Amino acid sequence: MNGRLLRAPRWLLLGLLVAGLTLVATACGGEDTTAPTAVVPTAAPTPTPVDLSALTSELQKSISDAVSGMEAPEGMSEAEIQQIVANAVAAAQADAPEPLTEQEIAEIVRSAVPTPVPTPTAISAEAIREEALVNPGKVTIMNGLWGTGPRVPRDGVGEDHNYNRALHATWVTGNANVQMIPGAAESWEISADGLTWTLTLREGIKFHNGDEATIDDLLFSAEFTWGEDARENALSPSITGLALATEKIEQNGPMSVAITHDEPKSFFPFRNLSDLSGSFTGVLMPKAYYESGDPAGDPDTRRQAFSDAPVGAGPFKVVD
Repeated sequence: MNGRLLRAPRWLLLGLLVAGLTLVATACGGEDTTAPTAVVPTAAPTPTPVDLSALTSELQKSISDAVSGMEAPEGMSEAEIQQIVANAVAAAQADAPEPLTEQEIAEIVRSAVPTPVPTPTAISAEAIREEALVNPGKVTIMNGLWGTGPRVPRDGVGEDHNYNRALHATWVTGNANVQMIPGAAESWEISADGLTWTLTLREGIKFHNGDEATIDDLLFSAEFTWGEDARENALSPSITGLALATEKIEQNGPMSVAITHDEPKSFFPFRNLSDLSGSFTGVLMPKAYYESGDPAGDPDTRRQAFSDAPVGAGPFKVVD
């Protein structure tokens, strides 16, 4: 009897201890198994447009004067602008202790109505050249990089780019904002699959010897820079690599050439056609003049002959 009475309090104490521990755990951030109550977000109320006719005549006149003569963004009517301004003015007036002044309303108009974005005007390469200043004279360019070795545009590196930019015309050139604009090529386009770039030669280009550039010069320039000659004779590994990645070069229009690569080359216009990058390869070369350096076709002799008496289509020509 006494034994059973002594055991009963122990179980009671044990039960109270477990219950106490559970309460402590819950209070200290223990896991709560109570099912959460779903909270449904309340949609923000849609603002009600201000009734223009309900505004005072003075306020209506102030809004009309502020909006009158204002250039409306494309696709917006004057009535829509007035409604936008009226909503903004009414909201500001509701928080203001006194009536809004004309200056305050004008400021609300400026901040409430979107500013029209001007449409950029395209400037042709011819217009840019017509505006360029021509200063006749003699310029001496010193270049210690190449020494006495043969110099051709395809193999130019480093400071040799200054010489090339002065002497030669590139397919794509750049403006003061480092934007690509037409140079010797009046256009450059990419095919839908991203593999073929088409260059169209601008008419009327003349080399320093008086010869006018033709489709033959465009084809020769592409072959010289990215064709078989480049694969075998280019000094730059990057040019050799691009030549190996060039699958074909062919004429596809009266003044157009298509250059197809084995995979898309998104960098091609900027890096390989323009004078903006460190790879000066997009140069218009005079086919007949270059080949006259050695009618037999020896590439080394032709390179040396062209280097000794180069002819280009750039802003400067070699005089001695």
